[in-house]
Amino acid sequence: MAVDGYDTCIRALISARELPARAFFGRKTLREKATGWYEEAAGFPTLLGARVRPLAHQVYAALRILQDRTQRFLLADEVGLGKTIEAGLVLQALWHHSPELSVLVITPGSMVGQWWRELYLRFGARVFTFLDATVTSSAQVERRLDSPRLVVSTTSLQRNPDLRRRIAERHWEALVVDEGHHLDLSHPLYGTVRELSSRAEVALILSATPSQRKLVGLAALLALVAPREYQPDDVEALAQRINARREIWRIIDQAGQLLEAAEPELETLTSDDVRYLVEVWGDALRVDRNIDQWLNEAVKLEPRKAHARLQMALAYARERWRLDHRILRTRRRTLHFLQEPFSKRRLEAELAYEPSGGELTVAELLRDLPPQSKPDGFAWVQVLNRIAASTAEQYAALLRSRMAAYERGLSVGDSGFAAAWESQSSPAEEAALVQEAPWRCPALRVDGVGGELGWLRRALAATEAWKDVEGEMPARFRAALQWLAERSAESPQRRFLVFSQELRTVEQFASVLKRETSLGARTFHHGMEEDALEKAALAFIHDKDVRVLVSDDLGGEGRNFQNAWAVLHLDVPVSPGRLEQRIGRVDRLGRSATEPVRSATVTGPFAMESFLHRAHRDVFRVFEESIGGLEFVVPELVRQLRTGVAQPASAEETLSRLAAEVRAAREEDDQAFQAGLDTSRAELKDAAEIAELLAEDPALDSAKAPVHWMTSIGVGVEQDGRARSRVSLNPEHLEVPIPGVGNQLPEFRATWRRADALEDEGVQFLAPGHRLVDGAYLLLDGHDFGRAAFMSRLLGPANRNVLFALGLFVVDLPEGGAGLPVGLVARTRARVGRDTRLIILRYQPDIESWTRVGEQRLVRELERPFEHRGGDRDLSEEKARLMADGRVLRSLEVAFGRVVEDLRKAEGGLAEDYAEELARSWAQEMAYLHALLEAGTPVEQERARAELQLRQAVITGVRELRPRLDALALVMGS
Repeated sequence: MAVDGYDTCIRALISARELPARAFFGRKTLREKATGWYEEAAGFPTLLGARVRPLAHQVYAALRILQDRTQRFLLADEVGLGKTIEAGLVLQALWHHSPELSVLVITPGSMVGQWWRELYLRFGARVFTFLDATVTSSAQVERRLDSPRLVVSTTSLQRNPDLRRRIAERHWEALVVDEGHHLDLSHPLYGTVRELSSRAEVALILSATPSQRKLVGLAALLALVAPREYQPDDVEALAQRINARREIWRIIDQAGQLLEAAEPELETLTSDDVRYLVEVWGDALRVDRNIDQWLNEAVKLEPRKAHARLQMALAYARERWRLDHRILRTRRRTLHFLQEPFSKRRLEAELAYEPSGGELTVAELLRDLPPQSKPDGFAWVQVLNRIAASTAEQYAALLRSRMAAYERGLSVGDSGFAAAWESQSSPAEEAALVQEAPWRCPALRVDGVGGELGWLRRALAATEAWKDVEGEMPARFRAALQWLAERSAESPQRRFLVFSQELRTVEQFASVLKRETSLGARTFHHGMEEDALEKAALAFIHDKDVRVLVSDDLGGEGRNFQNAWAVLHLDVPVSPGRLEQRIGRVDRLGRSATEPVRSATVTGPFAMESFLHRAHRDVFRVFEESIGGLEFVVPELVRQLRTGVAQPASAEETLSRLAAEVRAAREEDDQAFQAGLDTSRAELKDAAEIAELLAEDPALDSAKAPVHWMTSIGVGVEQDGRARSRVSLNPEHLEVPIPGVGNQLPEFRATWRRADALEDEGVQFLAPGHRLVDGAYLLLDGHDFGRAAFMSRLLGPANRNVLFALGLFVVDLPEGGAGLPVGLVARTRARVGRDTRLIILRYQPDIESWTRVGEQRLVRELERPFEHRGGDRDLSEEKARLMADGRVLRSLEVAFGRVVEDLRKAEGGLAEDYAEELARSWAQEMAYLHALLEAGTPVEQERARAELQLRQAVITGVRELRPRLDALALVMGS
């Protein structure tokens, strides 16, 4: 019979000038290792190679997205649960299959640095470029626009219409939008993002937890991920969908709570208890025949099995009547059963200081400014208040810049500064805006003599007096320093994370700490190079002599500083989201639940600062609890907060109104609506088992397989310690270009152990998911290198001049699953793998036939890796003599044909078992799809029909599994 792959291997044997046997054995080793990767990582080997320890809900979200036919989802976990990690895991898995996948990430400026750094550092070392408002050179913009992987800030898109047009014109295969809840229909970027999303194959919208009070925003988000099913302005249709399912959600929520309560009592659960648990479901859900069947079965089973069957029905019901399957949302309360610990927050200290007369005068002058009618004028007042709450030196410099702008002539129109100022800018963008503000903002309306210019002169005189009194030790610093000294003296293990919005404040306060204390302060801010930032972060985490890290809000972007005892805020930002980011560096999963997340604040005599502090403490309560669940309403509340800042006389009224709105949002605990969104416990429990396996650090020998293959390709891998290597790519040594990498790569240090990679971010994590490992793996299917070899090996006198054939067979879906969605193929391989078989035959020239080698000692000798020192020798130049005798290869094909037939007979039952196991594992979702086919909307029916056909095609393909010859080595005994 014909042998799949035989002709390909023979062509490689005949046509290749050189047949390096080392490459054949490298191919064999990696094929064998990759089978285990698929099994260990639920079909997605890249989960083994992410430089994170993924948690159950993150694994669930990533797998849910990847296993779908289309990767278009709304990621809506509560704040702080790692949506960025979920998106990174998805992108890393997609790059594994498509290394050239183009990706556009749209994010607020404050998060550009995090995305740019994290995607490279955590998810495979793929280089991104970034564009934010600090990149102003047209040449730089042009160069960065050519990148296939780009992170762009919303601020830069809003401020630069040409950039917006250029990006929208380009086809991006994958789109990621962070903080998507800010993009409602009124947002100037919504149209652009919707256009980009409609053309992208992959769309991941990261958003706050959807709120029933903000259906306009929810409709707009769903229209981004499912444009065929939702219109952004059709709120009525969405409301009808919710109302139609409300009673079902109420039953699902009640059933879930009762099953959760019964779980600890399974040993004492009675048949009467089971009947009660079944009766709770009522009649509304029994119209679904699957649920009706499971409920009927439950009452006939013993209690423990009945509980399991009801859990199955609950998971099915959640999926069947979920508001939309594209919304993925996990709440902290859902994670409690996994025993994920959460710390309590508390406001440890409110530090006030005695201001000098000059500072008091500055505060009075700011308080007396009348409300401004022009948006840019209003923004300029906010800038003045913000910098006044830093140091006298910085405030004086700002005032002088404004006076210089007066001499040149101020802008008279609206320059759009306010829109940029109120956007979610990065620290670098904000610093640039502060520098621009004196020159771009129009004259203020000021009561009194001399208008704004006269006010500036009075303010500058007061500021100079303030500066003369304080010298190099501002009163604000003195209050912070005293608190740090007292708290650090209580325990030498305590570390402190100190935040300020201003880079200059960061540097000045760190300098004071170094001069006045022995706390070993380091700085961390947007003006530092990336390697300096990494060193500072690692020193704060690992160096016992570094007890204080002073940072601008760059340190609030995605970093893990949970080793800090407390967060000290030298100033108060306007947005509670910014404070949430700061505190979130310490309030992370994994911090001991007995260790509170402490905050301390420093406030001066400024009315705006005091107003903001009260709002964050008493209204948003961000120092005591996460703002998770409020994100949808926060943008509007912040707009009201800014308005309140401009009208000090009505401050109390503003705070009362805001408190009422926040209270209403927090108390909106419509559990029925939440049940239509939440991830179920059953889903998380399954994911937890996978996460537990992923958390185990791969053994050191797991590196041998990819190293063996990569070095045979020509990649330089030099051992540099027990688990470290130096890796280099020299185009002169490379045998074939590596997909996603090319033929050149700067030398880098790497480790094969996740623990080492997490500890030292200066080394790359060389594992599945790293672009070099992925590219090398893709060569197995995409190139003939290593597919054929001809060599000699010392095999003893009895086997001298005897010819052996080593056939490497791979058992896979027909055509490797080509044409099927990546997710379905991966899920299949998680159960079926890509098993390899090495078949060894001996040629008998007298009868022109081949026989199977059974002697184990000889088998071990033949399958060991190629070693020159062991006497192995390539015979590429001598293959002509072998090729001249066609009988050898013709008889080999016949022999392999018999082997394949024997394997199929022996494993035919195994293939059928695989198919049945796969069908059983998909039974629940198949039932869900059949239910949609019967009772769903036309669009849902179309999707269900396509999904069912695909799954049936996969199951059929598994039944037809057959070995394919992947590589062939001819070995002459010597």
